[in-house]
Amino acid sequence: MGMRTIQEGTSWEDCFFQAAYTADALAAAIAEGEKEIGEIVPRIEAALDQWIPIDAERRDRRRAVGRGNAVVRICDGGADRLVVALHNDTLGNVKQNRAHPVFVRLFPVGKGPIVRLGLESQLPEMRKIQIKLGEAQSPADLKRAYGKPFADAIARGEAAVRGRETAQAALGQTGVKMAAWREQANGALLVVEGMLKKIAGERGLGRGWVEAFFPSAPKKAKAKPVEIAAQVA
Repeated sequence: MGMRTIQEGTSWEDCFFQAAYTADALAAAIAEGEKEIGEIVPRIEAALDQWIPIDAERRDRRRAVGRGNAVVRICDGGADRLVVALHNDTLGNVKQNRAHPVFVRLFPVGKGPIVRLGLESQLPEMRKIQIKLGEAQSPADLKRAYGKPFADAIARGEAAVRGRETAQAALGQTGVKMAAWREQANGALLVVEGMLKKIAGERGLGRGWVEAFFPSAPKKAKAKPVEIAAQVA
């Protein structure tokens, strides 16, 4: 089989263990007396050592993205409830008259199209409501009850969206490091394979000796036969 290139689709953990197998096989051969291959071990071990901090960063930044998503979702729910509360209190203020200028000014399309939006799209709509709420013709009791809560909710929402975007950008940077590591590991494995082939050729060890230093390809699961139910005419 020989060396298998670490592919872009190979899981990040499998990348490590694919390279680690070769490092462990080299160490085992050295223990059996193959001192000549000792000089190529550091190439693989260096790649494995570099994988560890990248993996720690990957996990931390994936957690940060998950945290960002959670904060956005919680803020979105709070913003929805605030919009619904203002909508209902506005209706109460105008005695359920949906044609009243105050209600039409604040909710020209009702509450549904607003609360169905994701937080990032909902925030501009909430800013519009906030501005209209502050106008002279808006009822004073609604201003007192919702002016600050709307300002606070918008501020929290904007911070949540920015935080998520920052976390996503950081995870993207880690993805670049992961791609670079794959290239480095493949380069090291190619050098190892070349040196092993050279040794095998000089000593007549054959292809099997080289192949033992690389993990076998995973076996593909056999497709299960599809049972077709007999149809009764």
